[in-house]
Amino acid sequence: MQQAPPHVIGRFFLMQQYLKGKDSAWAPYIATLPQPRNFEAWALPAVWRQDDADIALALLKGTNADVAAEEMRQRIVDEFKAAWSILHDNNYTFALYQWAYCMFTSRSFRPSLVLTNEIKATLTRDANGTAQDGTSVEARHLAAVNHARLPEGCQFDDFSILFPVLDIGNHDPRAVIQWQPVVDASRQSLNSAPLLTPAPSETSEQAIVFYTGTHYARGQQAFNNYGSKTNSELLVGYGFVLPPTDDMHNDYIHLRKREALARGVSDSVAGNVDVHPDFLLSLRPIAEPSSVVGRARLPPGQQVGSMPETRRTPGFSLVEDGLLWDVLSHMIRPEHREELQRSAVAASHGQRYMTLPAAELREAIMDIIFKTKDEQDISDPIAAQYMYNIRMVLLQKFDTDLEKLQDADPPSYIDALLEDGEYTPKTPQERLAMQYREQYRAVLSNAVNVLGEEMSNSMPEE
Repeated sequence: MQQAPPHVIGRFFLMQQYLKGKDSAWAPYIATLPQPRNFEAWALPAVWRQDDADIALALLKGTNADVAAEEMRQRIVDEFKAAWSILHDNNYTFALYQWAYCMFTSRSFRPSLVLTNEIKATLTRDANGTAQDGTSVEARHLAAVNHARLPEGCQFDDFSILFPVLDIGNHDPRAVIQWQPVVDASRQSLNSAPLLTPAPSETSEQAIVFYTGTHYARGQQAFNNYGSKTNSELLVGYGFVLPPTDDMHNDYIHLRKREALARGVSDSVAGNVDVHPDFLLSLRPIAEPSSVVGRARLPPGQQVGSMPETRRTPGFSLVEDGLLWDVLSHMIRPEHREELQRSAVAASHGQRYMTLPAAELREAIMDIIFKTKDEQDISDPIAAQYMYNIRMVLLQKFDTDLEKLQDADPPSYIDALLEDGEYTPKTPQERLAMQYREQYRAVLSNAVNVLGEEMSNSMPEE
C-alpha cells in the first residue's frame, strides 16, 4: 500500500480498523461514527445510488452540486481501483471504501491545522533525522524517527486526520473559532486574546484547544466553522445545506471564470486582482450582512459599513464585482478603453490626465458604470451603453441557466407539483436534494426578476 497516495492509505486504514471490530484500539471511536450499513446516515451525493425509485440524483441535475458530485464520484472509483489492484483483498469492498471516503471528507482535519510544531517536526525530518529548522536527533532515536516520518514525496497536507470528539461540532459560518495545537497550556499565547476563551489550565501535552469567540449561554450549542462554503460545497462535502433566514443565507451559484482569468492572467483594462477560481451569484446582495460567505470575499474596506444599494444597482449587487469587471474587460472596444479610463479618473479625482494604481483605476471605472441607479444618470454615453450591454449579458446568462434547470426537473417531480402543489420526498436524500434544488432555483429566479425589471425600466439613448 505504500504505492498508494497518503490520503487513500488513511481511508484503507479506517476500513482495516472497522473490519477488526472490537479488536481495534479505535473501536470505541469507530462505534460513534455512522456505520456502513446505515447508508442514509453518511452517504454524500457522490455515492448516492442510481435508483428509479429515488430521484435524489436527478434533483441535482443542472446545478453546481451535480458537477462537483460527479467529479468526486469518479475520483472515488479511480482511487479504489488503483489501491485494490495493489492490495487484492476481498474484505476491502468498494462499498466500504465509499463509507471511509465519506467519513474523511465530512469529518477530517488538515494536519497543519491540528498538529503541534513538535509533531510536525518529527513527521517532516529527512532520512538522517534532520528537521526543516536544522535540528537533528541522536543516532539511537533515528530508527524510531524514520518510522514516524512522512514518506518521500509526501507533503504535509497530502493526507487528513480523524480526531475523536473534535469532529462533532456543527457548522455555523458566523462562528468565530480557532483550533490551536499546544504542548503546554501554560504557554498559550492566545490566552490574552479578548475574543477567545482561554484554554483550561489542566490541558495536557499534545492537546488541541478549541477557541470560540462566540458567547454561548449554558445549554446552547457551540458551533464549529467549516470555512466560507456555499450550500453547493456543503452539500457535496458534508451532506447538508443551510436554510435561509432573515439574518443569514447561504445560497449562491458558482460561475466559472474564463480560463485565462482562472489562471490569473491580467485583463486588458486595469489588471486582474481577483484570486478566486470562480465568481458568485448570490440570493441577496453580496455586500449585505446576511450574505456571510459572499461578504467574506469582498475587500476588507467593503465588508464594514458599506450597503450594496449605495454601491451597485440592485441587479449588479447580486454578483461579485469581479464578474462585472470580467465581462466589461472582455467586451470593451479598443477605441473606448482610453476614454473610459479618463472619464473614470475625472469622476473620482477631478482630472482626466493622471495615472492611478491598477486596483484604484478599476474601482473608479466600476463606479461610473455600475454605481448609479440607471443609464439616464450616467453622463458618459459610453459608460451608459456598457452598463446596458452587461446587464443584458447577465440577464440572458441567468435566464438560460434557469431554463436549463427547469428542463432538467424530473418528470415525477413536475407531475407532483402540478397535481398536488408539492412533492413528497421518499428518502432523506430526496428531501435534501429537493431543498437544495429549490434554494438554487430561487437564486436564479431572483436574479432574472431583478435584472429583467431593470432592463424594462431603462434603455440607452441613441
